[in-house]
Formats: sequence, C-alpha cells, structure tokens
Amino acid sequence: VPSHLATPRPHCIMASTLQRPRTSPIEWSRENRAMLSTARGGQTTSRSTRDHSMNTTRLATARLDRVQTTVKLELNRRHDSVQQLKEELTMVAHDIFTETNHLEAQKERVSQALLAKDQPLEINASCQEWRARRDPVELVADDVDSELTKEAKLLGEIQVSLKSAVEDCVGQLRLLRATKYQLDQDIADKCTAESIDATCADLRATQSDATHRSSPVAQTIPTAADPEEWEAFSRNNINLALREKESSEQLRAALVEDILQFEKVLLVQNNVTDEAFNARIADVTDIRNAAQASLIETESELAAQGASISDLEKAIADQNAPLALAEDRLAKRLNRPKIELVRDSAHKELVVEVAEIKHVIADLQGEKLESEASHRELVRAQKSLQVDIRVKSNSISLDNQCMQRRQHYKYRPQ
Repeated sequence: VPSHLATPRPHCIMASTLQRPRTSPIEWSRENRAMLSTARGGQTTSRSTRDHSMNTTRLATARLDRVQTTVKLELNRRHDSVQQLKEELTMVAHDIFTETNHLEAQKERVSQALLAKDQPLEINASCQEWRARRDPVELVADDVDSELTKEAKLLGEIQVSLKSAVEDCVGQLRLLRATKYQLDQDIADKCTAESIDATCADLRATQSDATHRSSPVAQTIPTAADPEEWEAFSRNNINLALREKESSEQLRAALVEDILQFEKVLLVQNNVTDEAFNARIADVTDIRNAAQASLIETESELAAQGASISDLEKAIADQNAPLALAEDRLAKRLNRPKIELVRDSAHKELVVEVAEIKHVIADLQGEKLESEASHRELVRAQKSLQVDIRVKSNSISLDNQCMQRRQHYKYRPQ
C-alpha cells in the first residue's frame, strides 16, 4: 500500500493535535467581541441606509407626483387652448363656407343676368335687321332707329360690366376656397394635437399605458414654434379669412346694387324704345289686322299643339312602367322549375298585356308623329304669315313684328 494512502495510526493523530498553537482565553474573548461589534455596526449601517433610502424614495415620489400633477395640469390647459382655438377656427371656417355658398349663388345670379342679356340683344338686332328691310321710301332715320341703337349700346356696356363681375366673383371664390383650405388644414392639425394631448393626459405610469423607450426622447425640437408663434399662425389664418369674408360680402352687396341699377336703366330705355315704336305704329291703317289675327291664332294653336305633344310624350312615358312590369313578370315566371313551367292563363294574359301595351305605345307614337307634323306645319304657316305681314304692311308691319318680338322679353328689376 502506498504510504500516502495508509491509515494514520492513533498515537500519530494525538501527537499532531497536541502540537497545534493555542489561543489564550483573553484573545478568544476579544475576537468574539470584535466579531459581535462588527455585526452590530453592519446592522446599524444597514438600518441607516434603509432609512435614508426610504426617505429618499418618499421625497422622490412626492416630487414626481407634484411634477406629474403639473404636467397633467399643463396638458389639460394646452388641450383646452387647442380646443378653444380649434372651435374658433371651425366657426370661421363655417362662416367662410357659408359665404362661399352665398357668393356662388350671387355669381350664378350674375351669370344668369349676363345670359339674360343675349335675348334682348338678339331681339334688338332682329328689329334693326327687319327695319332695314323696309321699302326704300320708308328708310327714314326715325326715333325708333335712334332708340334701338342706344339700347344695343347700353346692353353691350352692361354685358361687359357683368362679365367683369363674374370674373371678380371667380377670383374672390378662389381666395375664399384657398382660405377655407388653410383653415381646414389648421383645424386638422389642431384636432391631431388635441387628440395627442388628451391621450397624453389620460396615460398612466403602468405597463399597459406607457412603455419605457430604449432610446432617449428628444427634449428640445429646433423647429418647434413657441406658443406665441403657434397662436399667431392661427390668428393670421382667422384674420385673413375674416378679411376675405368681408371682401366677399362687399362684392356681393355691390353686385346686387349693380344688377338692380342695370335693370332699372334697361327698363327706362325699353320704355322709351317702345314708345317710339308705338308712335310709329299709331299711323297703321292698312290690312295688317287680318294677318295679325291669323298669326295670333296660329301662335295659339302652336302653344296648344305643343301642349298636346307634351301630353302625348307623357302618355307614352307612362306606359313604360306597366310594360316593364309585365315583361318582368313574364321573365320571372320563366324560372319556374320543371313541370311547373306551364303555359297557364296567367302566362297568356301577361302576353296579351305586353302586346296591348306595345300596341297602345305604337298608337300614341303615331299620334305624336302626326302632331309633330302638324306643329311643323303650323311653324311654317307662322313664318308665311310673318312674311305676308312684312310684304303687305311694309315698314309699319315690320314695326309691329318688332314689337311682338320685344314682348318676349321685358326688363324688370330683380
């Protein structure tokens, strides 16, 4: 057996134990007291550290609570400020929208007034053209010619003014829409900011509400505006919108006054021209009355025939629904399954109904074609009578024709 694995003998162990150094009782007591003292010192230090930590935690929590309360208060204040300014922007945007609609309506009225000048100009030109066809002996530079020339000049000047007014409306509408777009963008940004601030104010420091970001969040934003710039931006939008609204209101008021004034001036000129015609026509003593009576009857029959054609068109149109219903019923009954697809009495009656409706429509269309042919014949007869009046009545008949044409339009203040 190797020597290092051999079991020691008892007398060897005792000899080794007796040879170890011994500590005196005093030193042993001193070491125990030192150990206890060190333990008590560690306990004291630990209690002091714990008390300090608890105090620090309490103070930090209180400070953070104050900061968080202040933050929430400021977020709510900011939310209220954004909401208040957004409401003001919304109100102004609504006013701009309303004013845009008003100006659109006014532009439409101006456009209609401009369009309405085409007919009197056409009538005026027709009268001058017809009067130029008078017999050579009747080609006199009378008061009628003079007043027709004044009337045409006045209508042309008014058309120019109304075209310019339409362009002014278009330009102002463009400004209003641009302003409305700017307001809408501002309102949209305010809504986003309001939502974000409301969300931030409602967040709580829990894992479900907020998560710690691994990367630091920027504390300052170089491009951010200060509150004064923020409010000034919206105030500028509001002030610009109010200025454009005021400009639009002034434009609308001016246009109303202009249109009214134009109509009054045209009414005066129309009356003067009519009086000149009436003075010229006062000398009529020839056979134009019979031709005019026939012309009146023809025009009356034209109106009646036109109404009759409209009634026929309506009657034809009224058959479309019953025809569609009958054909739809026929089509749906074709979907009956197998042996159920029977040529029963209902099917036969539906076929008869479709045929009858088509026959009625064909009859009505035939009547309509005849009425339209009669209407065209009446139109041709009207033109023949007008030519006959011009031939027989010469310049007086032409003046009557002009007056009849002029009755189709009267200048009335709107």
